[in-house]
Amino acid sequence: MPKRLRDPTSLELLNHDTQKTHYFLERDSKKRRQNKADFGFFNSTFYGSDSNNGIEELISSSSSYFPRLFRGKEPLENVKIRQKLFEEIWRNQSATITSNLNDTNTYVYNRLYEYITTSENIGSEKLNVGFLLLGSNTANNIRVLSEFRSFCKCKAAETKDIVRIIQIEAKSCQNIKSALREVVLQFFKSSTTDVLEQLDQVDEEDAVDDDDEEESSKGNGRVNYDFDNVEEYLRGQPHVKLVVVIQDTDSMISQVLHQMIKLLYSYLDRIPHIRLLLGVSSSNISQWINSTLDNQTRTIIHGAKFKTNDNQKVIFTIANNLFLRNHQHDSLSPLMLDPQLTAILYDRMSNADNSVDTFVQELKLCYMIYFYQNPLAVFHDTNFSDKTSKIPEEYFETFKKLPSFKRFIEKRVFEYKSSKDKQIKNEVISLIDLNDPVKVFLESSKAQFLKFKLKVINACNILHGLLKHKREKLEVYKMILNNEVLDLFMDSQHHFKNFEVNSYYVPEDIISEYESEFGTISDENAALFIDRIENQTGNILEIVQSYITQVSDYYKDFHGTVFHENWFLTGFGYSTDDMKKVKLMSLEENYENLMINLLRPNLRMALETGLSTPSLYLGNYLIQNHLQNNGFTKSRIKAPISQLFQVYKDAPVTINIYDMYTAFKYSYNRKDVLAELGLEDNFPDNKYEKLMFSWFSQSCFEMTQMGFLKEKPKADYLEKAIWRGV
Repeated sequence: MPKRLRDPTSLELLNHDTQKTHYFLERDSKKRRQNKADFGFFNSTFYGSDSNNGIEELISSSSSYFPRLFRGKEPLENVKIRQKLFEEIWRNQSATITSNLNDTNTYVYNRLYEYITTSENIGSEKLNVGFLLLGSNTANNIRVLSEFRSFCKCKAAETKDIVRIIQIEAKSCQNIKSALREVVLQFFKSSTTDVLEQLDQVDEEDAVDDDDEEESSKGNGRVNYDFDNVEEYLRGQPHVKLVVVIQDTDSMISQVLHQMIKLLYSYLDRIPHIRLLLGVSSSNISQWINSTLDNQTRTIIHGAKFKTNDNQKVIFTIANNLFLRNHQHDSLSPLMLDPQLTAILYDRMSNADNSVDTFVQELKLCYMIYFYQNPLAVFHDTNFSDKTSKIPEEYFETFKKLPSFKRFIEKRVFEYKSSKDKQIKNEVISLIDLNDPVKVFLESSKAQFLKFKLKVINACNILHGLLKHKREKLEVYKMILNNEVLDLFMDSQHHFKNFEVNSYYVPEDIISEYESEFGTISDENAALFIDRIENQTGNILEIVQSYITQVSDYYKDFHGTVFHENWFLTGFGYSTDDMKKVKLMSLEENYENLMINLLRPNLRMALETGLSTPSLYLGNYLIQNHLQNNGFTKSRIKAPISQLFQVYKDAPVTINIYDMYTAFKYSYNRKDVLAELGLEDNFPDNKYEKLMFSWFSQSCFEMTQMGFLKEKPKADYLEKAIWRGV
């Protein structure tokens, strides 16, 4: 048997705690009841102290939820600066988002309000039904309807109209009785508490029970789903406008929908003003009506179509106003979107119908991650940047660990050819050893970034306008930062050729979003391009091609700017130990899972690589030298767990243990195993079987603990454990 298996220390592998792939953090139950925090290991790790005094003092005195970085050496006032920056910047971005959302569907809301408050009966003897075309994202549809209710409330206060909006869901309409019960209950809740007290409350079970004939009655002898209750109330309130909204009509049972429409139609002569709004996900309303409503129902309704703005378009508009407008040079919007994060967001927005709320939460999380774990975020505060003489040493050491700074130093080192290049040598030494040159580089980097930002945003606006808005502005931005802008020109070359034929001129909306300069910063490329286009000095296609060629160089400017990492919103983290880019998040809808993933390391890839090709680790020359010095030779067989992993990869999802053992046993060459262990060829078969089974059992246990296998209820089967994202 190999020495590594005979070593008594190998028993440590059987310790359950050493085999865990992730851990759950739980507070002691007594301290949780007493509301006392015990931060233990995390306190000593991040705050440089074994006691809880440091973190308790931080929480009680500063009211900050940001940690002290640099292993607890970060000044407390700088922690407050990071938190203040996050709150102020996100407050500004949130206000922009709210403003955009408020203006998004205003036109549709006005049309809807006019429709539901019109006094005359639009459909004559028919029920007025409004078809509200929503997207396929339920969360976004709920937000749109909620905004509409708020809009109606504000509008009604101005016009003195009395509007009662009843909004119901398909899940509460399992049958017509439960649907009417919900309508009656909501109506009286929004009308008057006096009438509400007269209504009897019913059990939840009654809401879905069709066969229960013993309905609870009110004092007037009516059941609580009797629509006559509403009709009786409205008889004394002729000015009340009743609107019934079904928010997810596609999910509603067709029979219940037909019954609801016919019932409301039957009350037309008694209720003076009633409207029905159906929230529909389909874009083809005619096809939806023909496939959903029967002939009789279609003859008793008078329909009107209302279309809300496309959800995808709303999100792109928000992204443009947040990051791609030239007024975003102020201190409350200091960051640009990183190329990788831009690609992630664009792919999500263009390939799926995501809700606006999800997009906003993702952005907020990106900002939170940036300011939460990045000590260099304090340099976005102008007052802090001015106090360069008082900046602690740790900040400059962190700047020197950024990849862009390392690349710059390497570039200067390669430029050093001989001892005559003393200037380069002195520059490199001073940048590495001293802090003052880093301060100068930092100021220069910020100026370069602002100029780069102006040029990129101008290029986005100009190219977006030249393409007649055929591509999203965020896509143009992504292509510029990912060095794909020449592909954009080649794809749209036929479009640019038409400019010359039609004597095309730059439209005013392009020039209005273009800024040739911002303070002392100027964009010479855009200024020259606009001048040549306006004056028609040359071939239009050549002018556009020349400008796009210049824009393609922005990709080099992006990577060539020292310290550019600090000016971009990445949505990823940087380890303060080596400043390597570490992926901390993946954008997903389930934020509960996301918070778990922030604590759980990405082990799957590392484990699979190590098990598939252990030579990447065991082939290390230090290990080889150690083995040779101790009389070991290179093994002719793979480690049992690595060999079992090869069998595991080829196995189905559900694995028979005996079949897996048989495949594992025959994957080894018996002669090689015996030679490796120094045993004779006539080694007994039963002992060899025991050896193979012991290796198999231990390897199965290890793979189970690592999360690759899990036991099935049947004892003779195992199942592959699938990790998220694999």
